[in-house]
Amino acid sequence: VKGAKKYFVVLFLGVGIYLGHLDADLTIVYVRYMEWFVIYVQLSKI
Repeated sequence: VKGAKKYFVVLFLGVGIYLGHLDADLTIVYVRYMEWFVIYVQLSKI
């Protein structure tokens, strides 16, 4: 499960970098989305 989670995060970051090359506005939205994702991961560990 941990391996799959790591792969998912790497895939997530890869998509973010890809979107960043396409449109700067998408990057801002993506960063905010990632912040929520990180908070979700932290809460799921509790």
